[in-house]
Amino acid sequence: MLEGSGPNDSTRDSRRFTGWIVGLTALGVVTRLVALLLAGDLEPYADESNYLYLALCWNRFSVYSDSALYLWPPGYPFFLAVFLRVLGAEGVFAAKLCQVLLDAVVGATIMLLARRLFKRAAALVAGILWCGYVPLIGFTHYLWPETLFLAVFLPGLYLFVDWWLESATGCATGRKLMTAGLLIGLSLLIKEVGLWWCAVLCALILWRDCRQSIVGAVARSALFMLSVMVVVLPWTLRNVEVYGRYAPVGATLGQNVYFGMNGFYANFDYPPAMNRKLGRRPNWFSRPADEIWARSPALNIIDRSAENAARGLQFARERPMYMLRTRVKKLADWATPLSFFIRHCAMDIYGGALSKGGLRRLLIIAALIMPMLVMGGAIPGFFWALQVPGARTLVGWSLLYFVPVTALINGMSRYRIVIEPLLIVLAAGFVVRLARVLRGREKVAFPIAACGGAWLVLVLLWLINVEESTTMIREAW
Repeated sequence: MLEGSGPNDSTRDSRRFTGWIVGLTALGVVTRLVALLLAGDLEPYADESNYLYLALCWNRFSVYSDSALYLWPPGYPFFLAVFLRVLGAEGVFAAKLCQVLLDAVVGATIMLLARRLFKRAAALVAGILWCGYVPLIGFTHYLWPETLFLAVFLPGLYLFVDWWLESATGCATGRKLMTAGLLIGLSLLIKEVGLWWCAVLCALILWRDCRQSIVGAVARSALFMLSVMVVVLPWTLRNVEVYGRYAPVGATLGQNVYFGMNGFYANFDYPPAMNRKLGRRPNWFSRPADEIWARSPALNIIDRSAENAARGLQFARERPMYMLRTRVKKLADWATPLSFFIRHCAMDIYGGALSKGGLRRLLIIAALIMPMLVMGGAIPGFFWALQVPGARTLVGWSLLYFVPVTALINGMSRYRIVIEPLLIVLAAGFVVRLARVLRGREKVAFPIAACGGAWLVLVLLWLINVEESTTMIREAW
């Protein structure tokens, strides 16, 4: 090799990789734009109507109200309110178009995260998976906050992962940690699911860094937490002023506990009629006798949420075996490879070309198979392919937080969307490492016990819901 050719080759490789990132991102955006145009005029369903109502009230009365059952964070209603204020009724389509464009941030960050945790090849595999991942595509033309949330949350997650791995070598900067905190704090104003995850991250910083310097560990942990709080605190004070109660970003836990920890069964991946039928059918997950606890009558939404959470916990303490059985069911609901796209097809909500037989059936197959492949591939991706020092600790604790916190309260596929980009990254890492092994470039011991045990649990969870899944597929077909 001639002297000086190394850096030039590296620059060309970097430009080529950047070109692939841009190309795959553009392909994913075009795919989502086509899906938006083919979806037709979708009638708002369930919480979509509530988000629109909150946005319209904000524009008409200059007041952000609660929805009687939830005090949602203000981010997504504000997002819709801006488009409705400027464009009127056409603002609904404009908001969906903006979500399509914002998903470019999601796709690009997924690829960058895959490169940081694995290799460049993993980034390309992750990009290809993201381009055709039907459940994520669906949320770009729904009026749910998932796409907006991921467009803010994932860059914050990427920056934190980058800081975490660099800080292990002493190369990290506080500015990167602070920016990650600001973005994660902003994401909490869209969905509050990661509120206590921030505390987990602070605990991880203290646990790892206190062995070198307690003062430094406390300083870095405090910098991250303060960066989150500087975004969240103004809205917390607003809630105190309006409701006289402290609620950092919203009050949604109580209503989720009402649906998830009660004497009836509800999974919002299914149409309402199917939920009612499942609730009446005797099985291993049936309710104890005819006992159902009612919602709190409190008029203050924050008090109502707190009382509902307390009623659910009391119900759980009094019926431990019933709660254990139903938590297995909720975990199965989280892991079952259904999605809102399949539900929309089953309920004939789509009115455009996506309602036609051939295309719809092809997308239903993709919507079913892709989550199965990603969840199955993420297991060896975590236990086998993830080799960057320190990465498994951070990723593992994040998975332990996001899966139980969502699934063990009220499981459905929508709650999986929050962590699905990370599962795509792990699955891509597994594909790339497996390819190297098959080509003979690598010989490593495969963790059969860990992966085999996790695969067995995953398959058992799928089997628990196999009857409901086949019913949904049949109705959507």
